[in-house]
Amino acid sequence: MKYLLLVALLITSVASAASNEELERRIEILAQEIQDLKANQFKIGNNTSVYGFGPSASKVYQIKKGVSIGGYGEIVFSNRDNEDENGNTSTNNEAKSEVLRQIIYLGYKFNKNWVLNTEIEIEHVDEIFAEFAYLDYLHSQEINFRAGLLLLPMGLVNELHEPTLFNSVSRPEVEKYLIPSTWRENGFGVFGNVGNWEYRAYVVNGMDGDSFNRTGVRGGRKKGGVKERSTTTAATGKFNYNFSDSSYAGFAFYAGSASSEDSENFGVRMIQLHGEHSVGAWDFRALFVNVVLDGVEDNTNAMNSGTGNAGNTAEEMEGYYIEASYDVWANKMNKSLRPFIRYESINTQKSMPIGYSADKSHEFTNIVVGLAYRPIDRIIFKADFTKQESEAEDGVDKVEVGIGYNF
Repeated sequence: MKYLLLVALLITSVASAASNEELERRIEILAQEIQDLKANQFKIGNNTSVYGFGPSASKVYQIKKGVSIGGYGEIVFSNRDNEDENGNTSTNNEAKSEVLRQIIYLGYKFNKNWVLNTEIEIEHVDEIFAEFAYLDYLHSQEINFRAGLLLLPMGLVNELHEPTLFNSVSRPEVEKYLIPSTWRENGFGVFGNVGNWEYRAYVVNGMDGDSFNRTGVRGGRKKGGVKERSTTTAATGKFNYNFSDSSYAGFAFYAGSASSEDSENFGVRMIQLHGEHSVGAWDFRALFVNVVLDGVEDNTNAMNSGTGNAGNTAEEMEGYYIEASYDVWANKMNKSLRPFIRYESINTQKSMPIGYSADKSHEFTNIVVGLAYRPIDRIIFKADFTKQESEAEDGVDKVEVGIGYNF
């Protein structure tokens, strides 16, 4: 009996030691997982951009595996002048305030190669959109593959549209009427970095030509909707050369066909140049875009001489802007106070088909002067004044105040 008791005690001691050893192993695994999680959170906390996305949209690429959640929001107050530049009473001049956008980014990193990245947008409080849905295969720094509902790589704000990334309350109007931000279409393509060059190149669904009009091509976005025709396609791409972390220049293009239900399809070509340069407390950015529509005169819907914004689509449209800002608090970490000025020129009726005249109210300039205050890099308070002048002398000034954030 004595020996049996000793054997039992020995077995218990060995089991206890094994149990303690297993417990220590599990504690080490848990500690490592917590350490990895903290490391990932610290990296996300840098609020950095990758692959052409804004900081919050980039979060899923910066974790090792699993779910990523981010987002941004904009709240805007706008007040247009009661009179246009010619002294006539202006329309749509009531002061307005609204929660303009509330965004949720949902992403999932399956492993080191496969990533799902999505953006769900609530706009104007009661409109819900799928803003993008990317399925990426990350192969190498030089080449990666992408398919889904894609943001077109055009302009400075179409991809980088989080409100903390631009100074004005509203996005530049060149990137509203000529580059119809936020512009997204179903498609597939490649992206990557080769040396100092960064590129994205896609094949996407073509635009809806029946919805072009005298204001530009904004109505032609199909937005990935199931009811939209996929009878036409387009190629688009952006190529940036990075001189440094704060300076780059590049170009983008769009070339394809716009579909039409009742008449001939027609071609759409866009060429766009852009750049940004930061030196000391100064930041400068510029953009130019030219849009050519081939065969507009043969499209009955595009040239329907209706009222308001309908009809009279131009054969050529053009616009550009230049912006300068100065950070008064350049020496303060993650805090800035930036007065800025932007000059913007837009002409959505630059060249008309034979027999049609240009609507001069759609040839105008904006001078935007404002102030952008960032108490931290994820929050921004904005206020600006826009002086608008048109060739028809019906430009209307406005004042806007906004709040933006990303997380």
